[in-house]
Amino acid sequence: MASWRFARALVLYVTCTRTAFATGASQGQLSSAPTAGPIDLLLNRAEEASLLQIRDAAKQTRETSEKPGCWATLAKHQELTPDKPLPSFAELEKSSGSDKWWLHHYEVVYERWLAPYRHAKDLTMIEIGAKHGSSLNLWNAYFTNPRLILGLAYGDDADTAELKEDAKVTVHRGDQSKQETMQHLMSLGPWDVIIDDGSHVPRHVIFSLFALWKSIKPGGLYVIEDLETNYWPKGDTIYGYRLDGGIGAEANSSAVTKLEQVSRVLLRHGLGAAGMSVMPGDDALCSVEWGPNLVALRKCTEEQKGHIPTPTKEPLQGLQRWLEEATASNPQNVALPAAAPDNSIPTCTSSEDEIFACKLRELQSPEWTRRLYERDYGRWLSHFRSLPGVKVAELGKQVGLTMRLWDSYFDQPSELLGVQRDGKAPSASFMQFRSPAVSIYTGEDGNMDTLQHILSRGPWDVIVDDGSQPSHRRITCLFGLWRSLKPGGLYILESMGGDAWPSLSRQSAAKSITDTGNATAEEVSLVSKLEQIKQVLMRYEIGNAQMTVMPGDGDLCTMDWGMNIVALRKCTAENIQAGKHYRPEHFDRQLMAHWLSRATSTNPKL
Repeated sequence: MASWRFARALVLYVTCTRTAFATGASQGQLSSAPTAGPIDLLLNRAEEASLLQIRDAAKQTRETSEKPGCWATLAKHQELTPDKPLPSFAELEKSSGSDKWWLHHYEVVYERWLAPYRHAKDLTMIEIGAKHGSSLNLWNAYFTNPRLILGLAYGDDADTAELKEDAKVTVHRGDQSKQETMQHLMSLGPWDVIIDDGSHVPRHVIFSLFALWKSIKPGGLYVIEDLETNYWPKGDTIYGYRLDGGIGAEANSSAVTKLEQVSRVLLRHGLGAAGMSVMPGDDALCSVEWGPNLVALRKCTEEQKGHIPTPTKEPLQGLQRWLEEATASNPQNVALPAAAPDNSIPTCTSSEDEIFACKLRELQSPEWTRRLYERDYGRWLSHFRSLPGVKVAELGKQVGLTMRLWDSYFDQPSELLGVQRDGKAPSASFMQFRSPAVSIYTGEDGNMDTLQHILSRGPWDVIVDDGSQPSHRRITCLFGLWRSLKPGGLYILESMGGDAWPSLSRQSAAKSITDTGNATAEEVSLVSKLEQIKQVLMRYEIGNAQMTVMPGDGDLCTMDWGMNIVALRKCTAENIQAGKHYRPEHFDRQLMAHWLSRATSTNPKL
């Protein structure tokens, strides 16, 4: 059933075109009814597509005497114009002259990361590092309804010669490493989006994050750009500040290492570690999404926070020591209280993100309900849901149940393959499927015959590992199956905490947090191996063509860490063409060689 937003937009459209669409009505003018007011909420994708189809069908019958300003109202709020959609982020980025385009090609991730905020009413955002104003012009052109776009400039960076005059855009002077500047920015919040493109000094980056995270609205985004300075040789300088990092550096010298510590907090619900916290307010952290040379931290909405399960208070061996070491490198003089818990229960709606949650609840599975992966799956899988001929494979222990979910969720699958890891066929009650595309294969986990069978049925759009086996076997599957993903495909790893199944002990779960990656191939944790693979996202920015951990990882575009779940996204052909440009070499060769040797020493032997 169409939502009230769609009905309202359709009324506005019909009024704009003066064309009747009622069943059986002949072409003719409508009465001069008043147009609807501004449409503050977005249509979902299906509604927008329907409206576009209606518009295209009406092109030949539309009268020329359209009401002045009517289309502008519709286009402003629904990403429609009479003839074409609004410019993409990439198009605006290219025309802005910002180095986000010509040097970094951040459109590879920003197109997806920022889309949920494009039409947000009265959007507020900060960009730390205003430079000459070109990127502020970009944000003002991209967001359709901003209330305030603030650029923070330091010293000579306060030259805003390129900034176009607009009352919604302002530039303030300040220093992101100073408490008074952070307090000033907090006083002007809260903020929907904060982007740090400032000094790129690791300690400044972390100081700003710890100070401003509290001021991000529920559902907001905090992005840190230009992570390459964390990989530059020790002793290099930027803006007069000495750098003491390099790949694998300690958290007090590397923002990347500190952010890895923060992201591990997302595993606490799977670990049952109620007191696991690194950054004040990280109980509201919903995901950490790594891209090529930048990272985004997404805050939970109030609805999502209401769905977060309460961890148990059972202590984990070795975890307390890890927490003490992690928090010891936190910036000083930034003491912010954690957000208050919200126990509200969301209801099922027709929005794209809720469709997965609804399908999941229809299964009435307490195991799935406890893990609450819908917040991540809703975002990750929406692109694939209606994709004709989509192919999905799941490796797991209860594939009969999950195949019922995928069978219900995907509209036009050509193949839904469940790989039953323990060799036992699912019970008959789980084998009732809607689509003939569903099939079940039984085989031993990590067995080469099983991997070859999956490879032979590919390539795949989505592969899901449900986490029912030890880390080293899951790593073997990832290494063996990554090449079978289509461009733009997803490889998803559930149950990252390691305690979702009785076959894995809580002690092993704790080890996934405390392990540093310096172990044998059968001892290394999946968490550590993924953090090693994630580093490869920096290969182009630091100019290291030999930087590889997993075969084919040059096609890795993003790695998203959700609550107890991780998704690796393979680049599309367009992503590869835009982003595969090596910059001049800028790293410590000896340190890099040592790190790569250690990282690859724990790889599986395929």
